[in-house]
Amino acid sequence: MKKMWVALVLLALVIGGYLAFGQTKQQDAPPKASPEASPEASPVKPAEKISLSFWTYYGGWEDTIKAFNDLHPEVAIKVTEVTYADQVEKYSEALASGSVPDIIMLDSAAFPSFGDSDKLENLLDAPYNAGAYKAGFSQSLWDSNLSFDGKRLIGWPLSSSPKVTYYREDILGKYGFPTDPDKLATYMEDPDNWVKMNNTLQKKGVRLTQWYGETINLFASAQKTGLVNANNQFAYNNDTFEQAIALTQRLKEHVPGVNIWEESGEEAVREGKLAMVYLGIWGDSVLEQWAPKTAGKWRQTRLPLNLNGWENSSVFLLPSGGKHKEMAWTFMNYVVTDHAKYGLGNAVPAYAPVLSKSSQKPVPSAFLGGQIVYPLNVELASKMHERKYTALDMDTQKLWNDQLAKGIEKGWKPKTILNQAEKEINRRLADLASKATTAPAAEAAGRASTDAASERASSAATKP
Repeated sequence: MKKMWVALVLLALVIGGYLAFGQTKQQDAPPKASPEASPEASPVKPAEKISLSFWTYYGGWEDTIKAFNDLHPEVAIKVTEVTYADQVEKYSEALASGSVPDIIMLDSAAFPSFGDSDKLENLLDAPYNAGAYKAGFSQSLWDSNLSFDGKRLIGWPLSSSPKVTYYREDILGKYGFPTDPDKLATYMEDPDNWVKMNNTLQKKGVRLTQWYGETINLFASAQKTGLVNANNQFAYNNDTFEQAIALTQRLKEHVPGVNIWEESGEEAVREGKLAMVYLGIWGDSVLEQWAPKTAGKWRQTRLPLNLNGWENSSVFLLPSGGKHKEMAWTFMNYVVTDHAKYGLGNAVPAYAPVLSKSSQKPVPSAFLGGQIVYPLNVELASKMHERKYTALDMDTQKLWNDQLAKGIEKGWKPKTILNQAEKEINRRLADLASKATTAPAAEAAGRASTDAASERASSAATKP
């Protein structure tokens, strides 16, 4: 299942398949007609063949589909892989044109682009009746898959990933820091220890974070709300982020920042210039892709500063324009509430009841030096909070980043940075809300004008 999780963040990678243990059903042959049988008797009709189209941003579905076909041999599922970077554009174009697949698999980071779409099925409605499964999901995960207005369930989550720390055991040991996963996590709970580690390693040209201020992002990953709250107001002007900014200002920076999603960042991983990387529980597969020669040197533990963060989830969508919506739902629901019990690699199923039925056996990771991480992943998933996105999050994220960079660069006090960020972001939110209110009226006026023009043109054409 590693391969599946790599594609959550890499732009064009595909991943390995699920384990399938379904027993093949043997169809009974139709009985032979007896001599007394009526000549009008009809033969047994074979099940009607159904072809489902499935668009997904990661591969490795062969075993899952095979297990489903053991139950539904009449269904053929054609998988089309869309790169992570292209999922929003490709899915949006399909929904707009009406030429849609029967099933879509979406990364939660792309959910804000579809949260107000009226071209996706409300899974609370019949015949889906997804509300019957609500108790099997955490409240935060359930809410994160609701439409922006909270009235429709448009996402059906397969798995959800906590954010974890991957660290170079050899580098930490070289400079006298704890290397055991549990002991290191306990050590990093103390902010003073965190600052000491960072400043010691920075002097050696080794980073604990990719860039100045990534620590603030770690705090953000552990919040129950995103940047914008339910009242469309800036949500981060509080003691938590005052602490996060103050801590960031204590970190000394002596080497240039890096971005692991760029070649220079990958090179830093390979060369041991990054002692820690914070990713979802698919992160070991990413690191192995980038730096295979570092196998055995990495370990996984929880986040520093006693944070329990969320990274992302993997979500099914059901387009309203699909030709076989009921069978598409049957497949989606089977994968989420049944087949996931056979294991998703190190990923944690979103539907909690399958965990108690799981036949998955924790497997040591050679890349992580033989460490078994699945039990830790399950524990961390139980503590994290998925965030409900709003339509305004993406519009305000850059402004938040800019305000942070400006305030830290100028040496402002944390509360001053937060107050200024709140002022600028709430002003931006008010502008966006105003535009959203006036847009429908303007569109209606535009349509009326267009209709009137069309009517005049039509009348003119009929005149001799």
